[in-house]
Amino acid sequence: METYLTSRQLTVLRLLSQGKTVDEIASLLGVSKSDVYSLMRSAKRVIHKSINTINLYNQIMNNSSMIIHRGITINDLIFRILSEADNLNMKIPLTTADLILRLIRSIDYECIDLVENRINCDLILHLNPGGKISFNKIT
Repeated sequence: METYLTSRQLTVLRLLSQGKTVDEIASLLGVSKSDVYSLMRSAKRVIHKSINTINLYNQIMNNSSMIIHRGITINDLIFRILSEADNLNMKIPLTTADLILRLIRSIDYECIDLVENRINCDLILHLNPGGKISFNKIT
């Protein structure tokens, strides 16, 4: 996947997601703790700029997007989608089952736990004026 994050920033974020401490990451990469913190800050800036860019694009194109945080139930996600569509006076031409299928087909299988009825990844949900819905995993 193409991204604006540097390979070093991605490495630090991946190590953090694995539960490594800043000290451990610094040791693994052979850099100082301040270098690790700097990489974390710069990655966060890139991510926030990307999110702001997506939001600006959606405003210009009359689209709507929202961040869906991991841990939300699938039922609550569907409710949020329908509520957002109502707020925007959009008609979604999909049934609840179709929405769930769209979700399953759009993102990695490990992001959805159908048994526990949970979303296990952070997502960006996009709605456009025609009622089209898409999901992107935040990596």
